[in-house]
Amino acid sequence: MAESPDDRSKDLGARRQSDLRASWAQNADFSDRRRMQFDTQPLYSDALRQIGQLTGLTRIVEIGCGNGDFAAHLSAQYPAIPLVASDLEGPRLERARAEHSGLSFESGDALAMLERHQEPGVLFVAMNVFGNLSPDEIDALFTGFSAPGAALTFLAGGLPPDRPERSAERRVGWNHNFVDLLRRSRLVVRHCRIEYAANPEGRAAYVVTAATPQDG
Repeated sequence: MAESPDDRSKDLGARRQSDLRASWAQNADFSDRRRMQFDTQPLYSDALRQIGQLTGLTRIVEIGCGNGDFAAHLSAQYPAIPLVASDLEGPRLERARAEHSGLSFESGDALAMLERHQEPGVLFVAMNVFGNLSPDEIDALFTGFSAPGAALTFLAGGLPPDRPERSAERRVGWNHNFVDLLRRSRLVVRHCRIEYAANPEGRAAYVVTAATPQDG
């Protein structure tokens, strides 16, 4: 019998909580110092533009909110849309709650938040989070989208579309070919921006908005 997205969520979540906490802790100082002006950062501003083109949103759920700054920015931009910011339970989430007391925060990983909040009209947002997730976890997340009209906007570094997804052991962060991963899911890409980095590793940066079909 095929494994359900809920089963995969529970299994992957149990195996990866400690790994994710360690990985995200390595980036905590950098992320907490990076009080950026999101409207002036090209990739972030493009993500905001993509979100602004969506209609019929009933809720926004940020995955891996870190210090909560982007969630606060989204809440200010779209005050009429309920917003939930999420991250793994720990010091960073506690600080985010303290610094942005007017926001709603929940603890949980990406798959848990999808299971908890997925319904038509809900937009999930992930900014520079997916490098902490393995290909199997990204695949489980993408293929877990099933509610008609549920959407995902993400910004992430990864591999160019012409390079295969890597399954090698994770070192600093996973490199994903998001085009390949999206093809395996029911998500339909609405907007996609790919910036190619001039470096020997041949990395790329993705800003993508995708959604399940409205008719299911």
